[in-house]
Amino acid sequence: MKKINLYTFSDYKPYVKDKENCFYFQNEKQEIYKTDKKNTHIYIYDKTYNINKKNNEIIFINNHINKSGTNPLLLIKKKNTTFYDITSIYKQGPKGETTICLGSRYNKEKKQHENPSGYLVYAAIQLHVLGYKNIFGRLINRTNKL
Repeated sequence: MKKINLYTFSDYKPYVKDKENCFYFQNEKQEIYKTDKKNTHIYIYDKTYNINKKNNEIIFINNHINKSGTNPLLLIKKKNTTFYDITSIYKQGPKGETTICLGSRYNKEKKQHENPSGYLVYAAIQLHVLGYKNIFGRLINRTNKL
């Protein structure tokens, strides 16, 4: 079983433990590489701001609400329109929470939501559309600077 860590924020390097299987998802228009879809677990990490949790605490994600103002499915160019059921996009955990995806508005609006994220949703949806089934969402709480 292969494990890949995918980071959606540019200053991710201090959090990397396994450089070989670590990638940076630069923006919502970037297509993610192709690998074994059945036997690969992909952990998507995004930053969050939650004053009720410890700095650098990892928050497990079971679901998301997209308030970014854009739909990552519309960015994927296809001839036919397809409906994707993303209700179970993330592997569920007993401590899993819901994140609010803010996209490019993250820095401006992060204090207005519990467990906000920037682009975790974009990466998760792209991976799901490409056929990946083992997607794990994670947020790293960053209430203090590194």
